[in-house]
Amino acid sequence: MRLDSCIKALERLAEAENNEILHNALDYYAENKCLTPKQAFVVLWRLQKNKIDHSPSFFKVSLQRQKYRDDLRDMEPSRVRLIWPALSSSQRRLAEELGHAAPDST
Repeated sequence: MRLDSCIKALERLAEAENNEILHNALDYYAENKCLTPKQAFVVLWRLQKNKIDHSPSFFKVSLQRQKYRDDLRDMEPSRVRLIWPALSSSQRRLAEELGHAAPDST
């Protein structure tokens, strides 16, 4: 059900914005059931910007590859804060080990 919700939100987003990055993210998510950290940022940012109903915590982010962990490490703190709800607790710990602070819960 969560996967379907994410795919529907991605489909609405890809329809709202004719953007190759978003179409690629939709294809990637449908195939892999997760997003890369960079894709997660773009997707969650654009979903928010277009006011498309979604639950950030439903999206899964892959940190399996070293490149994805490097991308997370090099990501601006504001971008990490945006994808934080999509990270699992172990991924959040990794993000903190990579130098990112948990967002304020206020």
